[in-house]
Amino acid sequence: MLLREEHLLDTGGPCEPRFRARSNPFFVVNGDAFWLNGPMLTLQRLAAAFDDTVDAVLLCNGPHIVHADVGYGDFALDKWASEAAQEREVVPYIFAGVQLVHRG
Repeated sequence: MLLREEHLLDTGGPCEPRFRARSNPFFVVNGDAFWLNGPMLTLQRLAAAFDDTVDAVLLCNGPHIVHADVGYGDFALDKWASEAAQEREVVPYIFAGVQLVHRG
């Protein structure tokens, strides 16, 4: 579904209840999203990682694939799960602007 906004709603606009009831789960893609597909298409990888135990699955990439200031990074990743960076902590992954969200 393409959402045309009369008034700018930013990335969270499609997450409003009037839109999210149409699909479960649904992708939210920032206008400046970036990613490279691998052997499996990225959106298929996110869908495969999604289940009813999570609220959202975020696509994170290493900062080396984008030519921009990425600051300290957004996420660290260990063998059990990803963790959001603490304030001023340098971490190796950045949010790539694509997420699969549960409508709940």
